Amino acid sequence: MVAGTLVPDSGQIGVHGDIEDNYSVSRAQQLGIRCVFQELSLCPNLSVAENTRINHASLRGFGWRRKAAELIAAKLDEIFPGHSISASDIVGDLSIGRRQMVEVARAFTVTQDRLDLVILDEPTSSLDAHTAGQLLAFVRRFVAGGKSCILISHVLGEVLRNADRIVVMRDGKVVVADAADAFDRDRLVTAMGGAEARQKIAAEIAAAKPAA
Repeated sequence: MVAGTLVPDSGQIGVHGDIEDNYSVSRAQQLGIRCVFQELSLCPNLSVAENTRINHASLRGFGWRRKAAELIAAKLDEIFPGHSISASDIVGDLSIGRRQMVEVARAFTVTQDRLDLVILDEPTSSLDAHTAGQLLAFVRRFVAGGKSCILISHVLGEVLRNADRIVVMRDGKVVVADAADAFDRDRLVTAMGGAEARQKIAAEIAAAKPAA
């Protein structure tokens, strides 16, 4: 709903202090909100630069491909140094991990629309540890610059190491929300699955330990 792809059944959406009556994906983008979904949205038959143009209507006229290529290349360099992705690469020829990198970089590119919030849905699911570390380090820099990210992840270490605030949702409802430093792994696991799930995990860990 924050990204504009679903309409809420009740309540209101307010952004920058104003209530939005006709909220949509395009309106969210105008207001500085982007989302990277776990199911990637890139067009496989287009180049990396051409996919960048989809999100930026201002890239038009003579030389727009060059401008789009420069835009996405600069952002890939900033987030994923040493990425070895060319703006002319056809997306369908890239590995899933590299597609994920392009999707993420595209979300952080800026032309005429402002950028205040990026929602990242399991952004490291297709990335190796090194590349995931590059992304999370960039996210911390982005937030330090006064912007915001919502990091959706089931990798508890990522959440505990990088979040400022943690919100746990279960069955479509918020079950706990607190400052990240109020959580440890045990509290987070309990919040995610309840006491029963916590006991099950503890039993599995105990069963896996070698006998003395």
